[in-house]
Amino acid sequence: MQTGTLANWDIDKTRLPEAFDLGVAWLLAHLDAAPGRYEVDGGRVYVAIEEPGTKSPAERRFESHARYADLQVLLQGAERQDYCTHYPEGAPEEDWLAERDVAFWPPQPAVQTLVMAPMDYAVYYPRELHAPNLAVDRPGPTRKAVVKVRL
Repeated sequence: MQTGTLANWDIDKTRLPEAFDLGVAWLLAHLDAAPGRYEVDGGRVYVAIEEPGTKSPAERRFESHARYADLQVLLQGAERQDYCTHYPEGAPEEDWLAERDVAFWPPQPAVQTLVMAPMDYAVYYPRELHAPNLAVDRPGPTRKAVVKVRL
């Protein structure tokens, strides 16, 4: 996992594979794009623009991916993301890794929390559990981009 703000992207990107920079460059050129999926580099890099809103921690679901890393960028609103520093044992509650590259996990111990402001980002690599779209104080509207990079 890596966190930062796009204000420091020129420095931060040096610690990530170049494909992340392709997605961020596309995003910065299309900040007003409508919600949807946008191919940047074939199936290797795409950007999903979303307006998910936030939910209460009671509705939290941890997710993981197998093939793609997420670079989640908050564009508007406030968002909390929880994440785990370990990979759980056992099987996920829902396994859609083969079809949609996502698995959902039950509540986890040893949770860390990240509070994001506009233009903050978090990178989650395959197998890293994260629970995005959580309310900071109370549920509210958000707009975000998820740069997906196949690793």
